[in-house]
Amino acid sequence: MESRSADADIISATTNGELNRLKKLLAKYDDGRGLANTVKNVKNVNGAGAIHCGSLLLQATLGGNMNTIEYLLGKGTDPETSDTKGYMPLHAAAEKGYTEIVTKLLSKGVNVNAISEIGTPLVMAANFGQLEALQILLDHNANPNFSSGCSFTPLAGSIVSGYLQCVEPLLEAGANPDGGSYGETPLIAAAEDGLTQIIKRLIQAGANPDITNNDGFTPIEIAALYGYYDVVEILFPVTSRIPGYIDWSVGGVIAHVQSDQAKKQRELKAKEKFHVAKLSGTDAFNKKDYYKAIYCYSKANEIDLNDVIILSNRSMCWARMNEGAKALVDATACIVLRPYWPKGYYRAGVAHSLLKRYNKAEKAFLAGLELSPNSQELKDAYRFNSTTP
Repeated sequence: MESRSADADIISATTNGELNRLKKLLAKYDDGRGLANTVKNVKNVNGAGAIHCGSLLLQATLGGNMNTIEYLLGKGTDPETSDTKGYMPLHAAAEKGYTEIVTKLLSKGVNVNAISEIGTPLVMAANFGQLEALQILLDHNANPNFSSGCSFTPLAGSIVSGYLQCVEPLLEAGANPDGGSYGETPLIAAAEDGLTQIIKRLIQAGANPDITNNDGFTPIEIAALYGYYDVVEILFPVTSRIPGYIDWSVGGVIAHVQSDQAKKQRELKAKEKFHVAKLSGTDAFNKKDYYKAIYCYSKANEIDLNDVIILSNRSMCWARMNEGAKALVDATACIVLRPYWPKGYYRAGVAHSLLKRYNKAEKAFLAGLELSPNSQELKDAYRFNSTTP
């Protein structure tokens, strides 16, 4: 065991629910001062401490291993432990739909409204369609309108994710039918997908039919643009007349939105929105608000899929958040679109490095240096990641 990473063995036993094996592994490091100190004694292959009780509890939860969870809790592990993004075992249990674990953690006094960077436990249950877990959380007074700055509200998230079975219990629990993030409200999301029954229910619950998205379009205009004419008919009686429409009727709305003049106006607005989104993304990045930056760059990318600057900047944001796989996707797109641009290879190298693929990182940096031999950024990155003497 000493030749292999001890922390890897322990995490493997925890994740796989091998409780007896976990106990034996931990016994080797037991100094009689409790589980927390025992775990601190475990070193990785570099001789450094790599795990703690909280990380074991999170791993056990992700694996759905109730026996291991009960053992760790019984040994005094804090049930509200979290990773660097505030993601707790309760978030994981809600996301996976492990109702027994959700109930157990709540019985230990875990905050049902705990906020992480990606939302509350209720947000996780709604986003992943875990109806039973969602109902348990609501029964324990989870707030249906809480979200973090980078996540949808539970109601908006359930619609965007397509888990419509969560809509009714959330509305019954008092979810705000107009609550959303970054201009994506429940009614906007439902109009984009032509969800007639959901739209009717949201209107019944008091959703504002005149609300607009970030592009200034109302739900009825969005429905007409996507060709959901039955939705236009539903929304027309409750929507206020929009200035500039000569024929204010169901047919008039559809004809206006589909007209050549409207298309040209949308194209002009799209160009303006692209530049605004790009500038907003850069501003958010400079303020270290990487979630907002990614959102802005993604909006710009929707308008122009082939802009490598946007893809490069978004890759940089993912890297700052230690999301190596996502950073690599954008970096790879940069290389495909502009194979002779050294920045794309630099972004790919950074992503590979985050994923601990150091040989691939070295090759990417070297490829960039071949295109730009004088780039100090690439020289430093290659030297730092070099696996050769």
